[in-house]
Amino acid sequence: MTDQPAPLQDESSSYSTILTNIFAAPSEAFSPIAGTPPRTLRWLIPLVCLMVLAMGVKYITATNPTFKGQIMEIKLAGIDRFAEKGWIPPERAEEEKDKIRNEDEKPSVLGIVGTGLMPGFMFFVSALFLWIGAKIGLKTPAGYGKHMEIFGLACWIGIIGGIVTMIMMIAFDTMYASPSASIIVLGSFDPMNTMHRFLSVLNAFEAWQAVVAGIGIATIAGKGALRGIIVSVILWMLWIGVQMSFSLLF
Repeated sequence: MTDQPAPLQDESSSYSTILTNIFAAPSEAFSPIAGTPPRTLRWLIPLVCLMVLAMGVKYITATNPTFKGQIMEIKLAGIDRFAEKGWIPPERAEEEKDKIRNEDEKPSVLGIVGTGLMPGFMFFVSALFLWIGAKIGLKTPAGYGKHMEIFGLACWIGIIGGIVTMIMMIAFDTMYASPSASIIVLGSFDPMNTMHRFLSVLNAFEAWQAVVAGIGIATIAGKGALRGIIVSVILWMLWIGVQMSFSLLF
């Protein structure tokens, strides 16, 4: 018998299978690609989706009257805090508050597109720290490109989380709605309240994404999933700490 040539693998079907397993069985999603070179499309597609999603959120918040009012309240409260700390004189604070009250910000194409650049920057930085964490915690032999691929695939969970957030914002008519622990104080959410801010960063989809990313880095490092999850969750907690530090400062 002559050997039959192996059928060519359908890349789109392969990607769809990986994507399905990201949500259903992460270890099965990462195992087949553990020993393969990194594929650009596996991180580029979710990156573009994240940027488009960020632009969509910007457009909604800039055009919805309720959201615009909430943004104004945050800006006014920020000016008050600066004045209380003595960073700006009271007279200057009143001038700035008058400007905020009188401004009629309309969404511009440049502003919306610019908003999409921040998720792009954060994507590469997050993948970098994921790689550094895997190097330290798992002694992984894989390079930065492979960790970009792992992080990109895990980001599909964050993309779904972003869509859910947008739906919740529109449904509850408040920009503070999200699939996070802050749902318990949604009716009285205060963006200047430290505890409320802390609850808002405890996002269910971000936690899920951190776990899946941990399974991914553990798989390509040839280590147990639990070790990878611990590394990834620690990095996520450090990110929460950074966000809370900035909220306390400003």
